[in-house]
Amino acid sequence: MRVSRSREVLVPGLLILALTIIGLVALLEKGPLQVLTAPGAYPGNNGPLGTSILYQKLRENYTVIPATNWGYLRQVLSPCNVSVVILIVSPETPYTNEDLESISYLRSSCKKFSLLVADEGVESNKVLEGIGSSLRISGAILQPYSLIANLSTPWGWSGRVLLDKASAVNPLQTSSNLEPIGFVEVLGTPIAYYENIGGVEVVVVGDGSLFLNQVLESSVGEYSLSFMKSTISHLCGVPGECIVLMEASKYMGLDPVEVLRSNDRRLISLLNIVDVMLSFLAKILHPSTWLPPLLNLIDYSIRSLIELNPYFKGFIVVVSAILVALMVARERRVRDSMLEDVTEVDWYGFGEFRRHLLSQGAKITKQDFITLYNMVDSILRTLTGSSLEDPRLPQVLETLGINAVEAERFRGFMVKYYRRATKQSLWPPIVLWGRVARKAILLSERILEPLGVSIATPSRLELIVERGLRVGGGS
Repeated sequence: MRVSRSREVLVPGLLILALTIIGLVALLEKGPLQVLTAPGAYPGNNGPLGTSILYQKLRENYTVIPATNWGYLRQVLSPCNVSVVILIVSPETPYTNEDLESISYLRSSCKKFSLLVADEGVESNKVLEGIGSSLRISGAILQPYSLIANLSTPWGWSGRVLLDKASAVNPLQTSSNLEPIGFVEVLGTPIAYYENIGGVEVVVVGDGSLFLNQVLESSVGEYSLSFMKSTISHLCGVPGECIVLMEASKYMGLDPVEVLRSNDRRLISLLNIVDVMLSFLAKILHPSTWLPPLLNLIDYSIRSLIELNPYFKGFIVVVSAILVALMVARERRVRDSMLEDVTEVDWYGFGEFRRHLLSQGAKITKQDFITLYNMVDSILRTLTGSSLEDPRLPQVLETLGINAVEAERFRGFMVKYYRRATKQSLWPPIVLWGRVARKAILLSERILEPLGVSIATPSRLELIVERGLRVGGGS
């Protein structure tokens, strides 16, 4: 048998409709979600000019954090009790004073601080200047583009790498702390330097293309990757206690959909297909895309019908009034009222009261029956959500496997004598409360036992407590 439940509407439908309209207007005002992609050396870019492969390779041995906000990283790594290596590959936008302050903070507070720059431009020079390095990248691209560089490091790695649009690295002054570690074969131009500034190690390579996806996926990529792993291993120091902060905040973001509209084949070839799909879906699903044309269409249709038939305006008013009336009629208003008093029952320590009710010679009063009623009512509220006063209680209990007729007889008995005990009723005029209470216990047991509750049998908790009291009393 299914239990029929009436539903009270707490929020009117008209209010929901009004809130929905307000939400749509707010979305229209804010505009669609902007999903951007960075076609440059961004760690999240898996295109040819991205550094996602480098990011994944470094994660195999180190904790790598994309530095999307240097100020936030400063807060996260405070105090900085680990070794930190900052990795910067071909940034595209300038560093702000706040960025430089955060990087300087990491330099002064971290257990060990190192910097690895691979850049053919000049944006990284601000970072080098901020930490006190005398190295600078010229920014003038060497000709021809494809050149071979010989690298030989103080930590034992040596080999040859293929350059692409590289730039020379020059020191502002000569110092014993400076050591050139890479030269272009044909030109003899210094392409890489190592510097130690009072324990802060700096490696600068004048070409970021060494670590791009298109290079690491090629036949010469293994040499660039080997150089990177060797350098990071040296700069980190103790394995397992090093964090690599990989620059991810200084790359220009592009809207993939706008790039597709521009029909720029070069940029399209650099796009991430996932970013394109996300941006496209964001624009299509956002109300600012489909709602204004829909409203314009509805407005045009209504105005056209009114011009053709002047009585149509009245028809719209009548239909709108009927719709509002139907919505109001479906919703029943409920007046505010005080909540019923809820009697909290403490079952711990109920043993004495139970023995008092079940004892043969005890004098049981109507107050004892009221206490019993409140206990049973509290149990039913907790287990079924319905009280003894609720006429739907038998149907609810039937869904739990209890006979509905027996449940209704039990409910009627309990409510009848509870109203008599609380002077809500004068019937029956004469009541033997001891007999009524014991019968109430038997009826309650039949109803509560299928629910896993007993008021006639001590609970396991009470038995344990009583056993402990007896043991304690005899010691």
